[in-house]
Amino acid sequence: MRVSSEELSEIVQKALVERAPFVLYRHPFGGEVAFMTCTASDIEIYTDFKEIREEPGFVFAPFHPSPLSPILFLPNVGKQFVTTLSSVAQEANNPLLAASRREDPVDAAKYKEVFRTFSKRLRDRDFDKLVLSWRATTSPESPTDPIKTFWRACRRYPDAFVSLFYSPVSGLWLGATPEVLLKKAGVRCETVALAGTMKVDDAPLESICWDEKNREEQQMVSRYIVEQLEGVALTLVQSDPYTARAGNLCHIKTDFRFAVGGDVSLGEIVEKLHPTPAVCGVPKDAAKRFIMEQEGYDRTYYSGFLGPLNDGGKSAIYVNIRCMKMNNGSDITLYAGGGLTGKSNEEEERCEIEAKMLTMKRLLQ
Repeated sequence: MRVSSEELSEIVQKALVERAPFVLYRHPFGGEVAFMTCTASDIEIYTDFKEIREEPGFVFAPFHPSPLSPILFLPNVGKQFVTTLSSVAQEANNPLLAASRREDPVDAAKYKEVFRTFSKRLRDRDFDKLVLSWRATTSPESPTDPIKTFWRACRRYPDAFVSLFYSPVSGLWLGATPEVLLKKAGVRCETVALAGTMKVDDAPLESICWDEKNREEQQMVSRYIVEQLEGVALTLVQSDPYTARAGNLCHIKTDFRFAVGGDVSLGEIVEKLHPTPAVCGVPKDAAKRFIMEQEGYDRTYYSGFLGPLNDGGKSAIYVNIRCMKMNNGSDITLYAGGGLTGKSNEEEERCEIEAKMLTMKRLLQ
C-alpha cells in the first residue's frame, strides 16, 4: 500500500510503541522507502546460516549466531507500506537537534592493548588478516527520534542501504551500509570485495592513491571470494579494483558476478561468503574464533548481514556495517572496525575506526 511520508512515520511510531517487529529500508540510490511488519510470533529464528530460505521476507543476522543473537527472519505475512523518498526531503533537511552530551570515544590505551594482541598474531603469520572492531556509546541531550534519524540517513547517504530494524530479540538497529554481501535473482548472483578505507570529503576519486597495505588487503578479500565460490559458481566474472565512495569515506572495490546451479540454495551461498575478510579475517574460521575470544565484547548484529529476500524474485543482502543500536533513544551504541595486517599502524587504524563511527555519529549532531 502506498502512503505519504507522514503516514508512514505514524505507522512506524505505532509499531515502536507496540513493540511490534518491523523493518524500514531503502536500497542504494532508491527512490522509495519500504516498510514491513509482523507479529512477534511470526518471526522465524534460525541457528545456522544454511537454514535461510529464499522466501519473501527480511533477514537480520548476527556476526555469529547464538541463543542471545539468533538469525531472525521476518516473513512477508504482515502489513506493507511504501512511500516516495522525495516526499521526505524537506524533513530530512531540518536542523539536527540531538546534540551529543556524553561520549565514550575509542579509548587509546585500551585499543593499544587489544591491537598489540591482534598485531602479534599477524606478525607471527598465524593470520594473514584480522578485523579489529570497536563499540562506543553516546548519550544525546534529548531522546533521539529513530524515524527522523532514518530519514536523515537516507538523505545524507544516497549510496547506502539504509535500514531501521526492530524485534524484541535484537532491539532497535539503524544502519547505512555500503557493502553488498549477496544479490541473487534466480541463478544469477553478485557480490563485492570491499577493503581499504580513506577519508575523502570532496576530493575527486581519480586523485586517490592507495598504499601497499590497502592494496594487499583488497587482493586478500578478492582471493577469498574466488576460493569460497569454487565448487559453487558455474561461472565467475571479476572486475578490476576501483575506488568507490561511501559517505565521507572511500574504499577499494571489486565486483563479482557469478551463476549457480538451480540446486544451490541462498543459505549455502551466504554460509560460504559470511563473514567476509572485510569484517573477519583470513583464514576465516580461525580468525572468527580468535576475534570472538580476544576482541573483548560480543558484536551481536554488528558485522552480520540483513536485507529483503525474494522481493519480486530478487534478494539483496548487505553486510551490517556503519550501524548503531538505539537503546530506548537515550544511549546509542556505535560500531566500527578496521582490517589489520602485519603492516598495520596502531594510530592509523584507531583513526580509521573513529572516521567510520563518524558516518553514523554525524546523524546525531
